Amino acid sequence: MSRMLTNSDRSAVSGLQEIPGLQEIYQLMKMLEMLETSICSVELSIAAFETSISFQGAQWSDRDRLENPKSAFNEAFLKSQLSKWDMTKGLQMNTFRYTKYYHKIQREILLMDLLNDHGAKPMQAEVLLMDLLNDPGAKPVLKVLTKGSEWVPLAGTTTKVEVENVPCTLTRLDLFDKISTSPEVAIVRSTGDIVKCMDDVREGFQISDMLREMLLSDESENADLYSDEEKAELLWKVFEALCLGGPCCQFEDRLEPYIEVTKKVYKELLAVQKNSAGKVEVASSSWLLRSLETDAGDKLFPAHSRNSFCFVTIDPLRRLVHLSASAAPAWPWRLNQMPPPSRSPALSLLVQLASA
Repeated sequence: MSRMLTNSDRSAVSGLQEIPGLQEIYQLMKMLEMLETSICSVELSIAAFETSISFQGAQWSDRDRLENPKSAFNEAFLKSQLSKWDMTKGLQMNTFRYTKYYHKIQREILLMDLLNDHGAKPMQAEVLLMDLLNDPGAKPVLKVLTKGSEWVPLAGTTTKVEVENVPCTLTRLDLFDKISTSPEVAIVRSTGDIVKCMDDVREGFQISDMLREMLLSDESENADLYSDEEKAELLWKVFEALCLGGPCCQFEDRLEPYIEVTKKVYKELLAVQKNSAGKVEVASSSWLLRSLETDAGDKLFPAHSRNSFCFVTIDPLRRLVHLSASAAPAWPWRLNQMPPPSRSPALSLLVQLASA
């Protein structure tokens, strides 16, 4: 960074306002001086802060959610839909406030904004999560699902995490217009009803409509309707998770409930602000926690499944970290791996007679 202006420099700059035609240059020089002073002050402040982080956590369960009465998860509609989609048993929603300025994450967010690079190295997010997962105040409420389908706190010290940056740039629901309004796409009728299809099973999920077929089947005629960049957005990932639901999901006949709940959950996880042009933009950063390891052998999920995910969103405005985790049970079988049902002797005889 260039040196600060000396007293002699300031005297010279002040003399510019006395010269006709140079007032604009004088104003510009004053603005540069103020900017330089602010940058220097910020750098000194950052250098003075500690790199450690301290969390104050409270689990966002149905029992504790009264602490945040304005939360969307308090709404009867959202609770009802999550229960209908069988997502309440396997869902853990936690929020933590970090009480110290965590400048590593702040600097990374700033660089990502400047470079518009959503593929930045997730090293600083890994550091934050390691601090969070090993914080004495947070560990009692951070739980993982065992193979016996029981939620238990992390037993050991977290030694490794794997995270992936998830873009969260969207502030509108235009992403879903391809499904709901495009006449060329036969997924949702003009009435809002989802088009049905032949029953199928993929990755343990039942497919009975064109929406779930698009999400689960690479052979679907609509599999390429959305680009990889669109599917990478947090908004799409939330929508997909809600559409697929839990192991015993009672899926919808209409698109509207999926869109409405997606909107509420997305707004709950992120913070927005207005930029210098007055346009609303997302201030948060989001990550996908893929796995973790502890010295006690804890795992993030009991088994691999499309039902299982853990989103981490960081709100730099209020210094909040949201962890939204859904874990599918480690069932000993999958729907698409079930053996065919055994036939009774009478049914076997009828089949033989029919084929004779």
